[in-house]
Amino acid sequence: MHVLLILILFGDPSGAEAAKAIAGELDALGGTSVHVVIGAAAAAELAKKGVKEADLVGSQVIANHLTGADPDLVVIRVDQRSEGGDQIIESRVWFDGRSDSHVAIAGHGGDPIPSALSGIIQVLGPRLPLAPGQPANLSGGHLAQQAEKGEWQELYDSLHSLAGKDPRQCYYLVLAEVRLGQVEEARKDLEAMRAAHGTHFLVKAAASLLPPVEPPPKPAGAPPAHLSAPSAPPAPPATPSPPGAPAPAAPPAPPGPAGPPGPGNVLR
Repeated sequence: MHVLLILILFGDPSGAEAAKAIAGELDALGGTSVHVVIGAAAAAELAKKGVKEADLVGSQVIANHLTGADPDLVVIRVDQRSEGGDQIIESRVWFDGRSDSHVAIAGHGGDPIPSALSGIIQVLGPRLPLAPGQPANLSGGHLAQQAEKGEWQELYDSLHSLAGKDPRQCYYLVLAEVRLGQVEEARKDLEAMRAAHGTHFLVKAAASLLPPVEPPPKPAGAPPAHLSAPSAPPAPPATPSPPGAPAPAAPPAPPGPAGPPGPGNVLR
């Protein structure tokens, strides 16, 4: 059985906590199908392959060639810093001869680690095993290749009528439907995925592909809000004055012609 080697590096001691959290989650997801190494031990594993950690920072090409030549290798670098009261985690993932990056920001004393972890899992989703102990997906297969080429109709056609889809196949089906503009169908397939695979991490990844639900539009022909408000009740009729009562006072006379404007109202 192939074992996916995941090396997690951090450029500053402040990133150690995030690196440990990411390692723990990936280790739990992969089980015996992954081997996760962090910190100095990860740097030592790189050195065995003739690469230093500084090479990853200095040249993206080196890391891309390194992982392109070894499909069983994933390298993650985590950098954490504080800017203006915000906690920021930048992570870069190298795998299959390419790289992807993610930035997590948490303000007002928040924790950016969950967001950083979610981003890394979404990037590595197609490569992680479907369940602990199962083989890792070494290349992502034809599904990943179709997605990279933007062959959304072909991807949809190959998965739509497939029975007993695994979490990865469900994820790519939802992705294809969203890219084809079939959002309502994607929502239905997401619910079917959730019912079949529960809390699998790819369920959350698929849910993140969908746009937020908008409130339903108002019925056609509905009057504007200012016209649909209830009108004020009519004023009660005037009560006639009893005999002998004084006549009501005459309304005040209208004001006379305005005088010259006061100094406070003049625009100069």
